[in-house]
Amino acid sequence: MLRQDKKLFCYFSGYTELSVSLHQHVFNTSTLLVTGNHNQTHQLKVGEHIQLDGVLFEVTASNHPLFSASTTIAMLENTKFEHVPFQGKLNLGILTMFDEMHDQCWMLQPSASYTVTYKGYSSLEDHTHTIKLNFEAPLKLAELITENQHLGLDGASLTAREVKKETNLLKFSIYAGRDTREKSRFNETLPLDTLVNFTAPAAIVKFSH
Repeated sequence: MLRQDKKLFCYFSGYTELSVSLHQHVFNTSTLLVTGNHNQTHQLKVGEHIQLDGVLFEVTASNHPLFSASTTIAMLENTKFEHVPFQGKLNLGILTMFDEMHDQCWMLQPSASYTVTYKGYSSLEDHTHTIKLNFEAPLKLAELITENQHLGLDGASLTAREVKKETNLLKFSIYAGRDTREKSRFNETLPLDTLVNFTAPAAIVKFSH
């Protein structure tokens, strides 16, 4: 059953997997059109909004599991897609109103607004299946990246740990357990200095009863 509260209409659930395989992407003057397929059970509908690695798209055609979606070039500004091509697998994010399984506390804003940079990983003592991945961010994100606050990295909701300010940047880490490492790109194979899209957490929503 669909979640009916209208306050959820613009937020994304933050529970994503590398489930989109791109077939083609085409730029024109003001828009980007992508085509691909996905392996999630949710069937996309024309006109539905989705996130691809945290960037907002609108579905323009769908024949499950195939789909096409478009976004404006303006939506790509300040994201990693200004610097790296659309290729490989992407995270598919769906609106919270379509996600029955997960808690609203992990919701994300509609689209990525900045990037952070991956700076390597290390093992955690006494955690066989968990690693710590380290990131650097511009200081202007200090109000959004705080200790134990969830945030969106390539559209996936994760928790900021060990947040600290330095002279001209912000450093933070995430802890990636087995599930995160298997279902996302946040594992030992992520190349050093990879740019990652950052999405702010959704505003706290208070529901009336």
